[in-house]
Amino acid sequence: MPSLRTCLALIVLTTVGLADGCHRSVIDHAGLTAATHDSLALLATRSANRSLPPHQWPAGIMALRPERIIVRDRVVEIVAQSYFDGGWGYYVTTDPKDLPMPRECVDRIGPDIYWHGPC
Repeated sequence: MPSLRTCLALIVLTTVGLADGCHRSVIDHAGLTAATHDSLALLATRSANRSLPPHQWPAGIMALRPERIIVRDRVVEIVAQSYFDGGWGYYVTTDPKDLPMPRECVDRIGPDIYWHGPC
């Protein structure tokens, strides 16, 4: 039988591992502002419905450590983690009606930027 010390160590390591694995939005407002600014610039200059290769990712968005960036018609999708039902990530749009997911699946976390999880 493992000692109490071993059990406590396993509990702490499991808790840290689970907390680190939870997907959540960035809380840094300056970082979100930079990502929003860069995303709106992409909407103004890029053709829609294309995935950007990593070497074309703007620094403000790259700071979010995305898996993929997709420029859509009126929305930039910043994929943080893919999953079969949408995954986690950010949408940047000037009009919430353009969000590709239902409103109950997204949270506004700043001006023109939304966080979403699987839905």
